Amino acid sequence: MQVLATQFTEKGISYYQLAREGMVALYGQQGIGWKAPRYEVILIRVAKEHVWPNGAVSPEQETYPTARVWGQCGWTHHTEASARAQMVRLVARREGTPHA
Repeated sequence: MQVLATQFTEKGISYYQLAREGMVALYGQQGIGWKAPRYEVILIRVAKEHVWPNGAVSPEQETYPTARVWGQCGWTHHTEASARAQMVRLVARREGTPHA
């Protein structure tokens, strides 16, 4: 399976992974002209292998949540501290342990 990239650029915004525990990750993001970075906490999704009509194959791969599921599988924060706090809560919930 292809693992989600730790650094990538999309639509002029640079993303860089700050932390990952299992299928929960924290990414920083920086756009040109932004005064401060933003932070995104995501639940990494897995896209199954797909065979296209032309015969090309997309392998099974981890994916960033789409805009359609934002708020359910991805959240934007303006401070790293609030993003890290949410990540701790999500990891604890997924592991079935109490959280702060």
